[in-house]
Amino acid sequence: FEINNDYDYAKGVFDGGYIRKNESVQIQHQREIIFVKPYFWIIKDTLSGKLDEDEEIEQLWHFLETEKDVCLSNSENAVTTNNKDANIIIKQLDSNVNITLFKGEDNPIRGWQCPEYSCKLPAFEVVASQTGNLPFIFETLLFPVLGKVEKIPNFIKNDNQYIVQYSGSQWMVKQRNNQVHIVQ
Repeated sequence: FEINNDYDYAKGVFDGGYIRKNESVQIQHQREIIFVKPYFWIIKDTLSGKLDEDEEIEQLWHFLETEKDVCLSNSENAVTTNNKDANIIIKQLDSNVNITLFKGEDNPIRGWQCPEYSCKLPAFEVVASQTGNLPFIFETLLFPVLGKVEKIPNFIKNDNQYIVQYSGSQWMVKQRNNQVHIVQ
């Protein structure tokens, strides 16, 4: 990890595998987080290993039950909250990632929060999914906004450089060999 005045960077790996259809599957999950201070986060999840067949892989984002309004923008491949004072935008880089919203669903059981034992409350769950074989990469922008969300930021990638554009500001986030360089 690295912490400085411009950004925080952390990387972690889980390589204990997962259970699929009652069988152990050796998949490695690597997560990298870049916090461009004080503006936004870029989350990169890389799943690698071997699957016998194409699978649907999901990245989940959960909201508290107090969040009343979450909006899906398929054209922007993004989800936003809709509060008066502060909001969050969750945007996927890859347009091939499908985004689905759930809240209080029983079949399948999706979109619930359990703040304590035997208490189940409906809460928004954002599911970003891809179908295929490994490796999978989810690159996600978490962008907080004061006040109402007027527009969705542009989030693109060229080589090892992310570009985020919002309300006349632009950030270039270059990453190479676990080093991050920010240009605003």
